[in-house]
Amino acid sequence: MLSFLESLEICNRQENQPVQHSCRNDRKFTNDNLYYVGRPRDELERSINSHENVSSNAPIVILYGSKYSTLHSDLRSNFRSVDIQFKSFTQERQLKRWIRLNPLLTVVSLVIEVRRRADSIISDIHSSSNIRSILVHCDPSDKEHLQLLTRLYYKVDGIFTDETRLIIKLGFDLSFYSEELGDYFKENKKDDDQARRHYDRALSLCALLEQIEQLEDTEVRRSTTEKQKS
Repeated sequence: MLSFLESLEICNRQENQPVQHSCRNDRKFTNDNLYYVGRPRDELERSINSHENVSSNAPIVILYGSKYSTLHSDLRSNFRSVDIQFKSFTQERQLKRWIRLNPLLTVVSLVIEVRRRADSIISDIHSSSNIRSILVHCDPSDKEHLQLLTRLYYKVDGIFTDETRLIIKLGFDLSFYSEELGDYFKENKKDDDQARRHYDRALSLCALLEQIEQLEDTEVRRSTTEKQKS
């Protein structure tokens, strides 16, 4: 697995080059269920054609859970400087209705903060063609049970008890998807301006992930130092 610093160095090396992808990496990420799976070109094209008919073709992330979720507010806060569309739902009926009415809008990730009936919600939504991946945040006591969902439903990319790890996974997914969009506009649409927009977003996400890693490392060192003193 590439470290965040290595990913950022790749981004920086390519930043000044004419329109091309930023953090291209087809490897799988195995840290706490981090992995990325590519998508067929025709599915990507259907999504882009649909995005061209809305106000923004920025990647879409759906948040499902409590209205007062700290996870949801943290996600919005961490990605506030990046061109990402967040949509929040607190009721299962509303979530399913939006997915049903927007079959051509690709959802890069559906982030579920587990409440009751998580298994049922995932089984119902998993077959939706416009859902690219599902990330689940839960209490440690529920993780072992929910971990089984990764075997039953291939779109469940990870079960997380730590918010930071979930944010990092989402950041990687958004970065890779942005590169896919950039490649599409460069190679299929011959639109360098749109391609650059998506590549720039991928670069910004690489930089953001580097900042998150640095903050996390600082916190770990501080905690370790305090334990040694006590």
